Amino acid sequence: MAKKIKYLKQRGDWYHFERVVPPDVRHLIDDKDWRHTLDTDSKVEAEARCLRRTVETNEQLRAARSGSFRRLDQTQIEDLAVQWSLDFQLINRENIAREAFPDVWGELDTFGDEAPRPIIRSKLPYLVP
Repeated sequence: MAKKIKYLKQRGDWYHFERVVPPDVRHLIDDKDWRHTLDTDSKVEAEARCLRRTVETNEQLRAARSGSFRRLDQTQIEDLAVQWSLDFQLINRENIAREAFPDVWGELDTFGDEAPRPIIRSKLPYLVP
């Protein structure tokens, strides 16, 4: 007999993840349960997705119980995104400039799957009347 995957529920042809949030952490997680579709009618795929979601919810529970769980509102998420973008630009400002203006900075060394040359080779022809 096949082993039953905990938290995996079938509704019609589709599979869902359903797990109750323990009462001791509900005040932090703001839900009584996690319920959502796994977006598949394949039992094999649903089992894999359910196991991944189980690991994610286990981590949320561990964080809530250890005091490291942080629930962010939409404004905080947007503020973090802006800050990360600014940090990225500051850290990579020279590389960004080199890609945009290779005629000024010279060619970048390539590695991995990168295109061997930038798409924009030079801005000079567009600047000269």
